[in-house]
Amino acid sequence: MPACRLNRRLNRGSNACARVRRNNSRNRKRRRTGTSRGVFFDVSEITSATLVREDDSEADVEEDMKAFLADVPEGAKVVAFVNGRFSEKWSSIDEDDKNGVSISRTISGDIATAIGTYDEDEEVEGQGAIFARINKSCARSDNVACITVKSENVENIVYIIHARRSSKDRKDGELATGANARVFIDALAKSSVSVVEKYATVGGSGKKHDSRYWANDVVEIHLAENARVFHSLSQDHGREAVHTRATYVRQNESSMYEINEVNVGAKLHRHDLRVKQLGKKTDTKLNCFNLAGSKQTQDLHSAIILDFEEGTTDQRHRCIVSSSSGKGVFDGNVRVNKLAQRTDAKQITRNLLLVPKATVNARPNLQIIADDVKCTHGCTVSDLEEEELFYIQSRGLTKEIARSLLVSGFGTEIISGMKGGEKFKEYVRETVKSALSKDAVELVVA
Repeated sequence: MPACRLNRRLNRGSNACARVRRNNSRNRKRRRTGTSRGVFFDVSEITSATLVREDDSEADVEEDMKAFLADVPEGAKVVAFVNGRFSEKWSSIDEDDKNGVSISRTISGDIATAIGTYDEDEEVEGQGAIFARINKSCARSDNVACITVKSENVENIVYIIHARRSSKDRKDGELATGANARVFIDALAKSSVSVVEKYATVGGSGKKHDSRYWANDVVEIHLAENARVFHSLSQDHGREAVHTRATYVRQNESSMYEINEVNVGAKLHRHDLRVKQLGKKTDTKLNCFNLAGSKQTQDLHSAIILDFEEGTTDQRHRCIVSSSSGKGVFDGNVRVNKLAQRTDAKQITRNLLLVPKATVNARPNLQIIADDVKCTHGCTVSDLEEEELFYIQSRGLTKEIARSLLVSGFGTEIISGMKGGEKFKEYVRETVKSALSKDAVELVVA
């Protein structure tokens, strides 16, 4: 499909965008311009590339996979994919667990009816569903996993590991591609689970273009009545990778879904996050921290649809752009339909630009049709404020430490909300620190 046509499909309905750059003038005046149809996500990185089939070998990843799984708590279930294909070696399959969490590669019953249908909803048409449909068209038994949560237990933890590598030295303009994972999570009535997703480049081949690949993964989540799903996600692909992924969530009455995600890797990264509330008194929390460095684009396209009474939703988006060639994107839509009375909806995006010419495209959008609601949304874009730096320096700290503390604290609340244990949180903090250091932003401990 030509790049221009694909761009039009992805950005259909985007009739406004804010492009904000930090101006390097003495008074740091911020400049804001509007465009009628802003291109949030440039798919030419995919459409202009020569797609090369990647082999499915798990060679040379042994040590990396052991390190990748080092923070998995004892008793947690593991679903591992290497280059998009299910890996029995690194996974724990239990189809007969009647009390906790069962993991199966057999698609049957209600799951067989539901899997692959969430991206067909007319309300997500034209908003990134094309990538999910590409994933579905290539789905096979060796890249699909089904997770069924059966009980309310704080020890129900599932780690979903996505390890990618480009095993050969790629030429300029080439992009490795192959299988892509598709996971269906079915949380039964009154069940509870913590789901941890980790994406990263593995394989110490030392090749120049070791991370030059395209990953395109999908997770579908169904929550029955009173089910609870805590979703924590870390993405740390190599900086030449392209990563498109989709998360589709369907929530029934009195269920609760919460996601805390941190994205620091990939040259081009986009997450299409779609949540639909299918019952009253449903609670949704969407928390995201993106870090865009040199030549990186970090993009979150989200949509929350409320159709029933007394639903709540709270979305917090944070983005740091640490390079003049980096770009952050947020296109968030919250739709409160006519029957969603007494809804409480909040949405806020905060963006921090650390260098001149750093760019963020922010488009928070709140659509309200119901008349008895409490809804707020907002957007801030700024550099580090001199007043904040001065306040910290007045406590006896150097300017470098003051700057470091403000930067490191920007996404702390997102990381703190993650499940999966302290080892996993420390792993995420290290990925953030490493990503910032690549753009000469040092985190100094006072």
